[in-house]
Amino acid sequence: MNFKNEPYYPNLEDYKPPLSELNKMELIQMSFNNQYWLFYNRILDKFLIYSLGKVQYLEQKGNIFSSMNNRELWEFEFKYELDFENTFMYKYLTPKRIDIKNYFRKNPTLFKINA
Repeated sequence: MNFKNEPYYPNLEDYKPPLSELNKMELIQMSFNNQYWLFYNRILDKFLIYSLGKVQYLEQKGNIFSSMNNRELWEFEFKYELDFENTFMYKYLTPKRIDIKNYFRKNPTLFKINA
């Protein structure tokens, strides 16, 4: 019941969970070969590029370390932080009042990294 003593029906479609370390990253795009992944960090308000790489963990058995080769483990590794303020796209879209974050969400274009 609400304060007018009427039935209350919450609108769950508009509910967004509170921002925390568990949900701070949003996947925006992938590169054409799935080597690089573009994420938007909602806490830092920055675009970050990660790569997906194999991780080899060492297991300790007594005084001897052995690698766990029985399964493949993958992990995202931080590679780059995008500086959009100095890019052509930012300078082109900002005067037109186009939000860069929404542009990347709505236009699944590929991005190119000159490394």
